[in-house]
Amino acid sequence: MYRDVDFYGLSEEEQQRLIRGKRVTTSDGLLREIPKGRPAVRIFEESLENLILKCLESGRYSIHELADEFGIEENDVRQIINKFRRHGRDDFTGESFKYNLLSEWNGVIRVKNMSQRHFEYSLETIPFFARIADPTLVLSLLEVEEQLFDLPVMAEGIPSNTASELDEIYALLFGEFWDIDPQAIFDEITNYERTYVETSLAPLPSVRALTEYEKIRSRFAQPDTVYNRFRNLEKSIRGISEEFTEIMNRGQPGVRMYQAVSIELFDMLRAAKLEDPRLVLKVEEAINNVASALDPEADNSVGTEEGMPGEIALEDEILAVLDEDWMTAEQVYNELPADVQMVSPQDSVQEALDEHAALGMISSRINGEDVEYSSKFGTVGLRDSP
Repeated sequence: MYRDVDFYGLSEEEQQRLIRGKRVTTSDGLLREIPKGRPAVRIFEESLENLILKCLESGRYSIHELADEFGIEENDVRQIINKFRRHGRDDFTGESFKYNLLSEWNGVIRVKNMSQRHFEYSLETIPFFARIADPTLVLSLLEVEEQLFDLPVMAEGIPSNTASELDEIYALLFGEFWDIDPQAIFDEITNYERTYVETSLAPLPSVRALTEYEKIRSRFAQPDTVYNRFRNLEKSIRGISEEFTEIMNRGQPGVRMYQAVSIELFDMLRAAKLEDPRLVLKVEEAINNVASALDPEADNSVGTEEGMPGEIALEDEILAVLDEDWMTAEQVYNELPADVQMVSPQDSVQEALDEHAALGMISSRINGEDVEYSSKFGTVGLRDSP
């Protein structure tokens, strides 16, 4: 896990490079600048982000467990996990971390369990069956088989254990996309009865394997307690619809974009069913728009794969760090990612917290001279007593 290197024997440029890469830690946590007094340091073999992602890929961990594993502060772990869970682009680099995680690791971070009020996280990768039979995830997560069959059918009801020319074309296309031997894709897809439809991306199959599709939904599902914590759901639904429309206007979305949008809408649909059933129709409308975009006759120009657009909303960042334990506005601000702090004065965090508390979306209370906030739902217009 650690490199046997004399940190203080390195050049200042190399020291800065290691610090920027989140690879140097002391007993007080990750270094953000070259320390004074030459305290004892440890250098990770690779970035802390990669080490945490590898842990989450192999199992379920709470933030507390990951902090113990690497000997760092919980806030350092929380910032990394929230960075890859949040939606939108970084204001400075233009990166969409959630989208990049999907592209580079073939997965997304999910909450899989709750242990004594603490979430346990995992990096859920797209399973082999989905990569072969549902690369866009629209069939398994969005269940749009009916809409898909409105598209031109290229070959219907190909029996299992028989082959067609379409199978060979499909295996070559997606073997290159996934970096999987096309023969492995060919062998797997021909195990199922299947129908191919023409889409704006490529010929795509729909296979007779309802149980396998259900397994994918179970893999990406999160506990109800996660969906109950969704805030501003209607705004999020509207936002994802507008973003997808913007991408369509720039050019045809790629496979990764369909995966990202499918996961977002899958979560929103589950949240709507739990939180506000009247929003289910709005999510379903967004899902239909995504399915319609696959129509090869749609007025879409061919474009390159695009990352998720949109700026990162301050309120989303605040709700990502706000805990059930009471926190002051200053504590919330200090836990925000550095890039968010740079564009958001502390006063704006206070204002956002007060606005959410007044709407009952979070709780607030007066404790001595401080106003404290909690992620628990509050009462509209009221503050709790300490």
